[in-house]
Amino acid sequence: MELYERFTDLDYKTPKGVRTALGMSSIDPFWVGIDKYRKANTQGLLLRTVGQASSYRYVATPALSKKYGDLGSKIEAFVKAYKELDSDTKAAVDKAFKKEALSRLNVIKRTKASELTLKAMVNKMYRDEEPAFASLKGYLEALEDMAYRGVRTLDEDFLAREFEFLCQTAELTSFYRQGATNEKSIRIQVGSLPEAYSEDIPLLMEGLMNFLAEDPTPIYLKAFIAMYALLAIRPFASYNEEMACLLCKAALSGHGEAATLLPVEVLLLPSESFSDYFATTLRTGDMTYVIQHTIKELNTAIDSSLDQITRFKKNALLEEFVVKTVEEPAPITPVEVKTEPVKIVEAPVKETPTVVPPRQEPRPEPKPEPRPEPRPTPTPTPEPRPVKRIEAIPVGEGERAVSAPRASLNDKEIKETAKYLRESHPGLSKGQCLFYASHCTLGRYYAIADYKKTMKCAYETARTSMDKLAAEGFYQKLQVKNKFVYTPIKQGENKGASPIASMPNPPSGGGPSSSSASSS
Repeated sequence: MELYERFTDLDYKTPKGVRTALGMSSIDPFWVGIDKYRKANTQGLLLRTVGQASSYRYVATPALSKKYGDLGSKIEAFVKAYKELDSDTKAAVDKAFKKEALSRLNVIKRTKASELTLKAMVNKMYRDEEPAFASLKGYLEALEDMAYRGVRTLDEDFLAREFEFLCQTAELTSFYRQGATNEKSIRIQVGSLPEAYSEDIPLLMEGLMNFLAEDPTPIYLKAFIAMYALLAIRPFASYNEEMACLLCKAALSGHGEAATLLPVEVLLLPSESFSDYFATTLRTGDMTYVIQHTIKELNTAIDSSLDQITRFKKNALLEEFVVKTVEEPAPITPVEVKTEPVKIVEAPVKETPTVVPPRQEPRPEPKPEPRPEPRPTPTPTPEPRPVKRIEAIPVGEGERAVSAPRASLNDKEIKETAKYLRESHPGLSKGQCLFYASHCTLGRYYAIADYKKTMKCAYETARTSMDKLAAEGFYQKLQVKNKFVYTPIKQGENKGASPIASMPNPPSGGGPSSSSASSS
């Protein structure tokens, strides 16, 4: 076998791995042949790299393509074995595999949660509020939510929902990171490795979602490529490893609930080989390195999972078919009893001799017992009052207990107000003007979710739009517990922005006003 086939088809080595295998410090003559063979069998991906405008790729020689197909077959075997389980065995398998996922994540994140803590989380008995373990609990809840509701579309809304679970919050106060990541790259020193700038993150993540939707690569490869691509972008200030695993499982959601139990967390466990593979992928854009790592580690992990499923099935069969025998008592034979007449004979009465009793000392007189107190006479229970009967129920007009003020602007006035705002504040978008024109009632509090629902946009767009309106002086941004709310500022009195009421020729209706209630 030629060296280029050995270090490509048999074992896809990095340059460092080739040097180690050959025991040479310089491998340039050999690497030329290896690189030529790989480029002749390269498949491009519709996915941009972090470091430059080039795209990721992977090598698909006939031998490697067979390995990729075998990985897909292994995943399908796992899914089939899980679906064939009965409901009781499935419940036991779910708990075992979820606990393993948390154990691996515990090692990756170095959270130092005990096995008892992880078991309590899986069994719904965890009651502590340790902040360091919140992401583990959130990851478990995210898996259960994906298994229960499924995954309809992979988009920014999906990422925001899963990120809320990890943050353990009902509404996010931040999403994509600003500036450099405050996490160290997984088991590697970033050094000269590329890192996505914060302003490039939205575009890179949009490209990642489009890759999952449009690239013709088989889904069992795309899911893992997307996982490593998200790790390369590192779009979040924290929880990038958890989000990468959740995205991988969501991409495989066509397999149903079994996809949430695939042991993909094993791929991110600390190892020197993964550090070398991932760093080389970031530098070269060749995803084949991390795909080979995936094939090696995931095959072993799935084999172990299949063995566990077999043991669970065996234990269930033993409990079902092992019958405990109980010895029955021997039958009792009735015995006939013969009875004879009994003769009654009167026995002679013996005379009892007279006995003189001994002299007894006088006993002390007993103390008189206290008289029992007379029992109170029970009070007779009053008879219930008769209920007045009526022939018919009187019908009256209903009245609400609370009356909310009606909106003072109709649709036409809202559009006119939005047009006025757009002309007087060119820095605002049309959507921001429309939202403010219909959500500017004093004393009300609006949330980011209100903008997202009204304008039918992504979460990040809604957040930046509300912050923009607050910066322009239309809203005051407040924090209530773990979420932000925005309350309108009376225009003409705020000093930090151009007042609407003080501007010449305001729109008819005396300024925008609305009473649309906010769902927080």
